[in-house]
Amino acid sequence: MKAILEFDLPDENIEFKMANNTKDMLSALYDISNYLRDLRKGYVKFEKEEVLKRLTEYIIDSKIEEIE
Repeated sequence: MKAILEFDLPDENIEFKMANNTKDMLSALYDISNYLRDLRKGYVKFEKEEVLKRLTEYIIDSKIEEIE
């Protein structure tokens, strides 16, 4: 089975970028989820600045900011 997504560019450019980067975004959510779990369980020490830095890195690595 094959599925083909079609977009009318440039009108649907944002939708195209979202569909094209879904794998990276899912990976970032997985990493964030695991990191938050580690914080809750106490495996990682909670330091506000470090948490913000790590979450920001996950977002930047996922290329979410490039979609807009």
